Amino acid sequence: MKNLGFECEQLAGLFYSFEYEGLNYLITFDKDDEDYLTVSLHAGFSVKDISEDTTFRLMNITNAHMRYVKSYILLGDIYIFYEYDAQGYEDYDRLIPHMVYALEAAFVFMHEAFEKKLWLQNDDADEDALNSDNVDDGNDVDSEDDDDLEKLRQLED
Repeated sequence: MKNLGFECEQLAGLFYSFEYEGLNYLITFDKDDEDYLTVSLHAGFSVKDISEDTTFRLMNITNAHMRYVKSYILLGDIYIFYEYDAQGYEDYDRLIPHMVYALEAAFVFMHEAFEKKLWLQNDDADEDALNSDNVDDGNDVDSEDDDDLEKLRQLED
């Protein structure tokens, strides 16, 4: 991790923390599966500070719009996780920065969605997407991807 510019601090066992651009990340390795890697980031929201409805809508819209990352409630706070089963892939110099970038993008998206109450803008479409049984593996490119990119571009403006 040092060669990537991250100063890690070991917390306990296989748990390490590091800071990048003002955000605190936690990286863990599974003791039973050395190839399984998780990087997580506190999303900056506590369940006690926002309503339960807002919490779940915010998590759902983030989970629906961001690939590879998922938000969960942990110890009363929202965290964003990127889990990866490397299965022998050992180019951590490329993998970990990608994971950090994806988590940071989800963090920014979640905060912009909260500020703009994004889930209220197209409630019916979001509900359909959130209740869908279809699982997006991130490998297909279709017109929905273009719609998501357009929404992200609008958020950036």
